[in-house]
Amino acid sequence: MRFSRDWIAAYTELPDGSELYEAMSMLGFVVDDARPNGDDVLLDLDFPSNRPDAMNHWSIAREIAVSRKQPVQLPEVSFDAEPGADSGDFATVRLDDAACIRFVGRVALDVEVGPSPAWLCERLESIGLRPINNVVDITNFVMWEVGRPMHAYDLDKLAGNAIVVRRAHAGEHLITLDDVDRELTENDLVIADNSRVVGLAGVMGGNDTGVTESTTRVLLECAFFDAVTVRRMSKRHGMHTDASHRFERGLSVDGIDQAVDRACALMQETAGARLSATAIDVTREVPPARSLELSRERLHGLLGTDVESEEVARILTALDFTVDTSESGYGVGIPARRVDVTLEVDLVEEVARFVGYDQLPTTLPVLRRPGGGGPQPSLIREQAIREIATGLGFWEAISFVFTARHEQDQFAAPESDYVQLSNPLSEAFAVMRRHITPNLVAAASRNHNVGAGRVRLFEVGRTFAPKPEGGVDERRTLALLMTGSSAPASWVAGGRAGELGDVVGAMETIWNHMRWPSISWAPAEHQGFQSGACAAISCEGATIGLAGKIDPAAAAAFGLEVDAWIAEIDIEDYIERPTSPPAIAALPRYPAAERDVSLIVGDSTPFAKVAEALVDAAGTPLVEHRLLERYRGEDLPESTTAWTLRLTYRSDERTLTAEEIEQAHTTAVGLLVKHLDARQR
Repeated sequence: MRFSRDWIAAYTELPDGSELYEAMSMLGFVVDDARPNGDDVLLDLDFPSNRPDAMNHWSIAREIAVSRKQPVQLPEVSFDAEPGADSGDFATVRLDDAACIRFVGRVALDVEVGPSPAWLCERLESIGLRPINNVVDITNFVMWEVGRPMHAYDLDKLAGNAIVVRRAHAGEHLITLDDVDRELTENDLVIADNSRVVGLAGVMGGNDTGVTESTTRVLLECAFFDAVTVRRMSKRHGMHTDASHRFERGLSVDGIDQAVDRACALMQETAGARLSATAIDVTREVPPARSLELSRERLHGLLGTDVESEEVARILTALDFTVDTSESGYGVGIPARRVDVTLEVDLVEEVARFVGYDQLPTTLPVLRRPGGGGPQPSLIREQAIREIATGLGFWEAISFVFTARHEQDQFAAPESDYVQLSNPLSEAFAVMRRHITPNLVAAASRNHNVGAGRVRLFEVGRTFAPKPEGGVDERRTLALLMTGSSAPASWVAGGRAGELGDVVGAMETIWNHMRWPSISWAPAEHQGFQSGACAAISCEGATIGLAGKIDPAAAAAFGLEVDAWIAEIDIEDYIERPTSPPAIAALPRYPAAERDVSLIVGDSTPFAKVAEALVDAAGTPLVEHRLLERYRGEDLPESTTAWTLRLTYRSDERTLTAEEIEQAHTTAVGLLVKHLDARQR
């Protein structure tokens, strides 16, 4: 917005050049540009959107004066009113819509419409406005001086000398002052007389009732219009005016009387008007006065320094706040025009602006956590998971917890319900996620689209589900995703294709490193996973997650056209509990012996059954078993898989003999064949 340096200087003494620009920027009015305009300087200022009260020359001058501890003076307002001539004798005002809670008007008689005096033309021209006539120029001048939009009606052109603030009727039209014929809707707030619409409230007046050289009776208007209503009208009609710019940001009822009186005094001075003794003031329910408590402790804590009580009171009082000082702080009454001040921290900001941000000492904030002590254990454990997953070659993904329902439906059980947002930004963010899996699949698709063939992603995040009794069940969840080969390609080999065991092994590695109770796997079927390639994850008798191959149809819904393996597990009940201490054992004193065995088992046989099969081998020196390889090929019977296991034997008391090793190995293999319904290759 453009402002004149000389116009501001009419109310208070200003510093020169860059000192002025720095002072204004420190107050929150950033000087985007300053260029000479004759002997004046035209300032292009960027205001915070919640400060419509400051968008005028007088308010800028006052804030500069308060920051420099110097006086500020608004020109004295005085005019002679006609005794016994009430505005209500010449015009009537009726408010039929709650979007206008106050309308003040005063009638001016015997008005001589003509060119504005030189000083008034110079003021308007200094900010790029074109003078029209003395009456119209006064309304523009008052808006830019004290920040209240005004309008002047030719009273003789108002049917029934009446003003009605109402909603437009279907089919009504209005030719606005810019000569555009606008079709109105029932959502438009309008100013009307007894027969037609004469203006768009808070945006622009109509041509039919504008002031011309033949006008002799004028109704000056200053009102309050609802910000949202004006904003919607302005956007609907593609109009952005100086008046709508202010109303859209939330002007208050404060300052209306002063603006009308200022305009009346100028009307009498420049147009020889006779003014009615009283104004028309129609008011609906006005918002109650607001107040806040500002504690000394809070003020000191946020600023990092003590500010004298006298200085706090001086600053706030000069800005039209009322201040009641007490031992613990300040009771502060908020002026209606300060729509931006709603919290205690807003008052702290007011003090900081005028003390000067550059005058505040540099201090480190004191960080406190309820209960004291160090970081929360759960956060430490989350970080440990991230470090383990990163060490396994995964990259961390961070995704939105707001998501699209149709994406979650790809993996949620059919009976699943969601936590829905009451006012989502779009359908893409309509619900809170129940699973992280869709986020990782979408991320993998984006990676493949830019040429990444082998993707390893993980996320530690939150999932949400509605509780049957009401409320939201928020759970911390860990998910891993793999696509491409099981290992990075090298000059030795390109690496085999990934499979379920890779993602299962990665999840087990993380789980075991966290020293949580052991988990088990069992075949399962679930939405979004390929049949026969899905496993349920259990711990302490409860199912806590799933792992498997993403069904091609579900993957295609995200644009992913390669095989993807994923594991998702609920860690909420484990992340908070203390972990068991690490088990420490002495290094073996005696050597171990290893034997391999290859078994042909059914495709549906879970590897977890190996441990169950070897329970009866507890009395033998068998100390470890692990899977070396899984093989499927045409040389095997249909629906079977070959497992190659490595069994390790050792005694803590002596070196085993060859006969003891062979006997233990024969026992172990026999148990595997029996319990797995397998045969040895």
